[in-house]
Amino acid sequence: MNLPSLAGQLIEAGKDWRAYLQNIPESGTHLANWPGDNNDGKLYAVKHNPFPYVAEIQDDPKQFAKQVPLEQLFSDLGTRKVPELSYIVPDQCRDMHGLGNPLAPCGGASDTDDNDVNRVVLIAITNYGVKGVQDARFQSHYSLLKTIEAAFDLSYLGHAADQTTNTLAPLLAPTHRE
Repeated sequence: MNLPSLAGQLIEAGKDWRAYLQNIPESGTHLANWPGDNNDGKLYAVKHNPFPYVAEIQDDPKQFAKQVPLEQLFSDLGTRKVPELSYIVPDQCRDMHGLGNPLAPCGGASDTDDNDVNRVVLIAITNYGVKGVQDARFQSHYSLLKTIEAAFDLSYLGHAADQTTNTLAPLLAPTHRE
């Protein structure tokens, strides 16, 4: 099934994007997990990376190659060649889900807080917004999608179009200077 996607919208709008993936073995890899698909200590997991699942990406080697190791972000920042959308994906040890396997490379450390089972941390980093803002409104994956689509003046997909889906705009509001 070929459904509309954020990646497809960005490509159609002529917007550059790049996914910076922690512990991906090489740009545009087709591996589902790294190291090795049968290794219990998987660091990179494609399940956290939405781009390989999108037809516009799968069918275009140039677009598929925009999935790069996280380390490339630092060189892109240094050369000021950061794309319009930078999507950063952590590995299995740093994904806020916790990796309870004691054989895992991260030592079986759990990075989840048992008291906040259904909560996920979202940190918005901007060079122009107010600092220390918190937003107590309910947010979801669709809130992030709606925020990105609004920033690029794209139509809303799926539940991002729902009136009850909030954007993250309060976290990204510019500082008012007097």
